[in-house]
Amino acid sequence: MWFGVTAIADYIAPQEQAEQYQDAMARRFGGLRITNEPFPDLPKTSDTPPLN
Repeated sequence: MWFGVTAIADYIAPQEQAEQYQDAMARRFGGLRITNEPFPDLPKTSDTPPLN
């Protein structure tokens, strides 16, 4: 959910649940821009260097 260019809320869920959330937020906050974007794939833990 966005207020201008600032994201003011986020929600991570499977696609179907994210779409339902987007629809609900769009009804509740009609004046705000609501987006539904796929979460980027995270790197495999074997591909990341260890934390020091």
